[in-house]
Amino acid sequence: MKEIAGASLHLETDFFRRRNNRSVGREKKMRSLQVKAGHVLLVLLIIISLAFAVYSAGHFFADWSVFQVASFRIANIPVQEKQEVQEILATCRGNIFFLDLAGLRRHLLSLRTVQEVVIRRDLPATLEISFKLRQPVFQYKKKGGFVSFDAEGVELYNENRADPGLIQIRETALNDLPEVFSRKEGIMARKERLAYISFRPGLGLVVKLKGIDEILFLGENMCWQRIDDYLRIKKVLPYHFQGVRYADLRLPDRVYFESLEGGDQL
Repeated sequence: MKEIAGASLHLETDFFRRRNNRSVGREKKMRSLQVKAGHVLLVLLIIISLAFAVYSAGHFFADWSVFQVASFRIANIPVQEKQEVQEILATCRGNIFFLDLAGLRRHLLSLRTVQEVVIRRDLPATLEISFKLRQPVFQYKKKGGFVSFDAEGVELYNENRADPGLIQIRETALNDLPEVFSRKEGIMARKERLAYISFRPGLGLVVKLKGIDEILFLGENMCWQRIDDYLRIKKVLPYHFQGVRYADLRLPDRVYFESLEGGDQL
């Protein structure tokens, strides 16, 4: 009987010990979860507090009058489009750090006389803007005046009289102007010798040189060396060939010309 009672007591003791261990384990897990939840909540509160502090500081910084754009320092402003520049800059208000400089640059580059723009911040409240302007190279004679173009064929501005420093384009249809601009390298290299140029469908480029009476037809391929060859040959022509009105240099092995006395071939 004593052995049976001892075994029963042992079983009861083991049962209560295991149940107690399970209870203690559950309590430890609950305390651990509570601690972790507290830590997570604390971290969230810290993050929210920091975010609110940053937002408040940013809002204060954005509205701080010290850094509000107050002036512009402009170099080489395009005179022809000064009013347009002022209208664009009138929209540039606010904090100098938050200003969309890339957008401002795009707007200024949309002006036809502007080739490049450099913008930098001069703290606390000034924007420095430096323009590189398109330079007029060609001048096109049209009814009522003249239009200037840069080397890329971008129309710049209108004028009432010819500018002797620009390459004159005459007797050319408006839709044929790209044919002239596409040949800019050879034309610009001989700028000082040209009185004017034109383009005529079927004839190609037509050139009038300074100090030379005749008009020269160079054709589509424009062999500029043909001009020098022709002028050298002209010097040894008989006297009655000197009064030339037109010289057709389009063919590589011959020259057709029209003298004041009638057509001839050389």
